[in-house]
Amino acid sequence: PPLRAESSSPVERYFAAWNRRDMDAAVACFVEDCEYEDTQYNDPFVGKEKLKKHLLRVAKKLPRSFVFVLDDVADAGDKVGVRWHVEDEGGRALPFARGASMYDIRGGLIAKGFDVPEPAPLKGGDAGLNLLSAASKLIAEPVRVVPLLAFFVYCQQLFLAENQLLPGPSALRLDVATWLEVRDLSLNFWFVGPLLFPATFPERHPVLEGVFNVVLAWSALFAAFAADGRASKTNTDSNDFLFKTVVGMQFLTNAFYLPYLATRDAEDDKPLCGLTPVERFLETSRLFPVVFGLVGLASVAWALAARDPALYGADLPARLDTFRAALADDRLGSSFLVDLGLYALFQAWLVPDDLRRRSPAMSVEKRRAFLALASVPFLGLVLYLILRPPLPLLGGARGGGNDYAPSSSSSSSDVDDDGDDDDSVSTTHGARRLLSGLLSFLPLRKRQPQHHLSNYAFSSPRGGDRGADVLPLRGTLTRYDFQVPADFRRPGTPLEEPGLLS
Repeated sequence: PPLRAESSSPVERYFAAWNRRDMDAAVACFVEDCEYEDTQYNDPFVGKEKLKKHLLRVAKKLPRSFVFVLDDVADAGDKVGVRWHVEDEGGRALPFARGASMYDIRGGLIAKGFDVPEPAPLKGGDAGLNLLSAASKLIAEPVRVVPLLAFFVYCQQLFLAENQLLPGPSALRLDVATWLEVRDLSLNFWFVGPLLFPATFPERHPVLEGVFNVVLAWSALFAAFAADGRASKTNTDSNDFLFKTVVGMQFLTNAFYLPYLATRDAEDDKPLCGLTPVERFLETSRLFPVVFGLVGLASVAWALAARDPALYGADLPARLDTFRAALADDRLGSSFLVDLGLYALFQAWLVPDDLRRRSPAMSVEKRRAFLALASVPFLGLVLYLILRPPLPLLGGARGGGNDYAPSSSSSSSDVDDDGDDDDSVSTTHGARRLLSGLLSFLPLRKRQPQHHLSNYAFSSPRGGDRGADVLPLRGTLTRYDFQVPADFRRPGTPLEEPGLLS
């Protein structure tokens, strides 16, 4: 039967809301102390909060074109049973996507739910859902196959292959010399030990030590992309997915980064919400990319000049010759060079989504300039993270007091003339002046300011044709003067000048 959002049946309303991906409306069909059991999982979801969290996680992993279709409904008042299947946008039933559900009704709402999908030999939980999600993302964006193929080749050559692209024994042989190399490089992290206690800490080839620390600093820089403020990620506890990936990259680098590129969530147009304290630090502090950028430069200097020149070479050609000889049977050291190449190739893949959430109205020319900057290996990524536009400042966000909120006293000095968001951090203004200088070499066209502010519309008093325009406003972009009707006041929003909003 067709699903109706206005149906008197809470079960029918629940499925209709699910197909719209309106999880607030879906959870509203349940009592507060509801209990929902899905036989794919070991434990039931008790309470509306846990149920909503589960529904959001499932919905985010499935394409919006996938919908539930009810085949049969048996309604006995306080008990409702349904038989269902899942279809794609073409109306085709998906394989292994059928099931039946039983619901207990109390006071016109669902008190208990019990889902029985098609049988599986094991309780897969999220495993089958993750596999379906990954497959749907690859179908929607075939370019994701590129990092996925690179991941399989990388792992096969690093961990399994013998005498192929990389020298030395495979990881499966658990070579003692490899573990000693891991220990020595880890002890010399950031060169603190060798600089303070050179006679105590182990010594490795300075170029290998430099490459190792560049890889770690480069890996850490990707954490700056985790501050995205997306409501969907906050609600589903997946906003730390990239954080966990970056932690894994400190140990297995591209074994974590490449599959993340292939399976990450697609960017959406949902409004930004609050930031966690860690996300807020990554978003507002320009010290993060500066520090790791300096670590990278110091690592290059260490590789070129540190240690005994009689052993490792007094000039660059001699030092590289000794380094090549050291890598002749070193699988781990060779893998670090592969990591540098893969990072250089894929470092800019996260930039388009990052720009989209930061400044959706950015001109094509400026967007291309940012992408070109971020494509420069390592230093380009450092500069991009320093110069990128800040996230839009929205009020009413979540995050326990750590969220962005709009300022009631913003001035034109807080805004740049291309319509992008800006904040009052002084380092940002300096960075923007530097970016303006960099972009001045490119044939960019100056764009007209954008007129955006949170879900209101005002008529421009400037006269001429624009006097008849009504400007849709969302976000807090460029300074612009609007005449506000005398009877207009948004509660809790003071105006600096009566009848004037900047």
